[in-house]
Amino acid sequence: MATITGAKGGSQKQHTPVEQPDSAQSMARCRMLLALGEGEFAGGLDATRIFLDGTPLGNADGSMNFENVTWDFRPGTQVQTPIPGFPAVENETSIGTPLTKVTPWTRAISNTQIDAVLVRVGIPGLQQQENDGDIVGTTVQYHIDLAVDGGAYSTVMTKTVTEKLSSLYELTHRINLPKASTGWQIRVVRDTDDSTSQMLQNKTQVQAITEVIDARLRYPHTALLYVSFNAKSFSNIPKISCKPKGRVIRIPQNYDPITRTYGGTWDGTFKWGWTNNPAWIWFDILTEPRFGLGRRVTPAMLDKWELYRIAQRCDQKVPDGTGGSGTEPRFMFDVYIQAQADAWQVIKDIAAGFNGMTFWGNNMFNVVSDMPADTSKLQILTRASVVGKPTYSSGSEKNRYSSALINFSDPDNHYQDRTTAVMFPDLVKQFKFKQTQLTAIGCTRESEAQRRGGWAVYSNSLDRIISVQTGLDGFAYVPGTVFAFADERLSGRVYGGRITDYNVGLKSVTTDRGTSAVAGDTLMIRTQGGTVESRTIQAVNGQQLILATAFTAEPLSNAIFVIDAGQLRLQYFRVTNLTFNDEENTYSIIGAEYNGAKYDAVDNNARLDTPPISLLPTGLVGQPTNITISSYDSVRQGQRIATMVASWDAPVDKNGKTQADIVAYQAQWKRGDNEWINIPETGLRNIEVSGIYSGDYLVRVRAINSGGASSLWTSSVLTHLTGRTGDVPKPVGLRTTAINWGIQVDWSFPADTGDTLQTELQYSVNGNGDNPLLLAGVPYPQQTYTQLGLKAGQEFWYRARLVDRIGNQSEWTDWVRGESNANADDYLGDIADDFLTSADGDRLTSDIDTNLEAALQNALANHGTVEHQWAQYGEVRADILVVKTTIAQVDKAMAEMSTQVQAQFNDVTAALEDKLTAVVDATGASAIYTLKTGVRINGVMYNAGMSIAVLAEAGKPVVTRVGFNANQFVLMSGSGDTQYSPFAVINGQVFISDAFIQYSQITLAKIGELRSANYVQGQTGTIMKSDGTFEMNGAVAGEGATKMTNLNYSVKDGNGVLRVQIGKLTGVF
Repeated sequence: MATITGAKGGSQKQHTPVEQPDSAQSMARCRMLLALGEGEFAGGLDATRIFLDGTPLGNADGSMNFENVTWDFRPGTQVQTPIPGFPAVENETSIGTPLTKVTPWTRAISNTQIDAVLVRVGIPGLQQQENDGDIVGTTVQYHIDLAVDGGAYSTVMTKTVTEKLSSLYELTHRINLPKASTGWQIRVVRDTDDSTSQMLQNKTQVQAITEVIDARLRYPHTALLYVSFNAKSFSNIPKISCKPKGRVIRIPQNYDPITRTYGGTWDGTFKWGWTNNPAWIWFDILTEPRFGLGRRVTPAMLDKWELYRIAQRCDQKVPDGTGGSGTEPRFMFDVYIQAQADAWQVIKDIAAGFNGMTFWGNNMFNVVSDMPADTSKLQILTRASVVGKPTYSSGSEKNRYSSALINFSDPDNHYQDRTTAVMFPDLVKQFKFKQTQLTAIGCTRESEAQRRGGWAVYSNSLDRIISVQTGLDGFAYVPGTVFAFADERLSGRVYGGRITDYNVGLKSVTTDRGTSAVAGDTLMIRTQGGTVESRTIQAVNGQQLILATAFTAEPLSNAIFVIDAGQLRLQYFRVTNLTFNDEENTYSIIGAEYNGAKYDAVDNNARLDTPPISLLPTGLVGQPTNITISSYDSVRQGQRIATMVASWDAPVDKNGKTQADIVAYQAQWKRGDNEWINIPETGLRNIEVSGIYSGDYLVRVRAINSGGASSLWTSSVLTHLTGRTGDVPKPVGLRTTAINWGIQVDWSFPADTGDTLQTELQYSVNGNGDNPLLLAGVPYPQQTYTQLGLKAGQEFWYRARLVDRIGNQSEWTDWVRGESNANADDYLGDIADDFLTSADGDRLTSDIDTNLEAALQNALANHGTVEHQWAQYGEVRADILVVKTTIAQVDKAMAEMSTQVQAQFNDVTAALEDKLTAVVDATGASAIYTLKTGVRINGVMYNAGMSIAVLAEAGKPVVTRVGFNANQFVLMSGSGDTQYSPFAVINGQVFISDAFIQYSQITLAKIGELRSANYVQGQTGTIMKSDGTFEMNGAVAGEGATKMTNLNYSVKDGNGVLRVQIGKLTGVF
């Protein structure tokens, strides 16, 4: 029997796979340097205003949204420092190409200005799974080759990576580039076989290549933002954005751009500051030479005073559209110009930010804004002053809009475009629902976008156009001018013509025709003062119009006139195009309808009032009738208060019945020659005005129907009412302060003067107030005024009075003396500063340029004529250089001649420069002659010289000036051995040997002996000696004398006999 043997089987423990931890981790950081714009920027950046993919770096409470993020900012100044951490200029290009053994990656580089390249290689994963399931590290190897100018490749580095990696691992290799003529070829080659199994992960890829220029650049005039962050925080490079305050630009010296206020009167000078006022941004774009039009447009070619008026309107507060009492500036302009664009289009787009337009005329860059007209520049036209017939036109109803969609940049959505809408029910009734669309460039507020849309829609609805020709009267017109036009063919009434006589004593104007004027209407005439003046008509006697007050200046002979009637409004237009016909000497004017009520409608959502311009039958709303004025007294807080009451009857239709569709009335009143004052719209047929003064009153009323149409005005008869008596309180504390070249006048307001309109100032040459002159009308509540342009030590006397809002005037204050600054030190500082900042002063005090080679090359580049004579022996050299340059262009002529004589020995240089320059261009004219000498020793230049100049800059007084630059100025006289110096200036002190002075004002004088011109010892005149003796004689001999010493006081008679002696008694005179 066979024997079977065996053993018990063993139980072996099963192996659990283990993954080796990663042995390396990529810690790449992204460093980005962004050029924000042409500097200097105001900045204002913090962590809450810098964004990565739309998320701010930090929050208002100080917490941060990202870790390990750093940033730095440079505003873009001329002398800013480089950003730390950027020793080179780098330009990275993303690649993302797989790198395999069979397919190397190759890149040709043609930019021979670079110094090196950075090749970034990525390994998405590096691991191997063994047979027992364990995951461990592995190895991959690659190398980088370089070829120069198309030559053979040579290996510049080899990299072996032995790690365990489960995520992307990046390595950056710097390859220094040798000199090349055409460029280099970079090749990255994988040495390790590519994986063919899922058990082995060892892929490689070329992530990016970066071109490097080794240089620490500070990028002057470029605002910079540097941001650095950990690359592992983002899957891709995030979008970086920020919200800085932009460019620092020129703004008026008296302007605070933060509070948007203007202090006092602007003197026309600028300072640097940040603002988003569109008017000053427009000015900057035109005058900045680096990126704007400043190389072709100078500030003298711009009307900065009109721009100042526009800028003030931009800053005026208007409702913010939220429904409360909040306000905001009317216009702001926040724009980022990112690309080159047509210059004319850019300035037009910026001007649109304040409803403006630009045009070139009279060698000036002009800008006008659609804003309430400046009444001082109002012009008038009638049928009597036009050539032919005026032509009226308007747009098609198809192009009339009643609503608008406006695109603006929404700051709450990272300035992405958002659309808002406006609609006007009154216009919807008239034109139905018709919508236009526009883009509000530079607008970042929905409320402003709605105002811009409202302005566009209202302007579109007021589209009556006039085309008219006139003679030389058109010389006073420019685009933007508002003019009133009286056309009896349209109005149905004669409200314009020419005058034949003016009698200042009778205050009467005789017209060349009968008019439809009545008492209370307004007569407008151009006077010899150059402006159109308005006066109320007090009475009408045929062709003679009696005025309430005389004109300030006498009307021009045969001047045209227009009448603005209470029941009929003149047509008003704003000039949009002006053309001169030099053959016929006529101006062709095209004007768009102007309605001053539009601006209140846009800003305050008021009703757009369109008063009638014609009395021809059109089915107008009937006028109120039978206006009566009365008054009654009441007692309030112990004071008697007079109240005016005006009542009227409702309008009636042609059948004599009350017009049924009247829903409201608008009323205005005025006292004497004051302006009309509006009363809130009412549904009643009476109004009351409390607190009136005694005087003559007029009231006019018009009716409003249910469709919003208004009737013509109906005026009351002139009615005298008894009211408040007494005078408006006069100013208190009138005082003056001396300033350089001027006097500052200040005052305070007494109690109960809240209704003050203005403070009226007068000045006189003496305290008696002889021939007082009007200085200014200062708007309330301003309480300071500065009179400039005075001589040093100039004396004037001032007085003031208050004028309230209805024209009442206070008594004048007493005369107060004022004197401009009489301190010579203050003036000398200003005089020196003015001279040193002018063209002639800068040229006189600047060092002589001893680099003759550069001067020679510069002259040849400017097509100048050069004569150069020189001699040299080792380190010794002598030169004579004569340069003549002439330039003639379309708008500029320049001629210059300079002679430079120079000698040099080692480090010592002596030079003499004689230069004559004459320039005439659009900014003015100048003629400058300078003669300078200089010696350079140990690197220090010592100068002396003189300048003679005439500077005639546009918009400034002509300056004629002679200047000297020297430590010692000596005037010599005499001849031969008798030469001497009667006048010298040594180290800032003036020496005069003998002087005759007509008038002298001296703050401090040290005098050895002072005597009168007629002094004869013991006979005539006076003398004061340094020993304490003061002697006074008569004008002629024999009139007696008085003498005072430190010991006594003596008097003698005409015979020389001592009569009085006080003090030490000597008995001798």
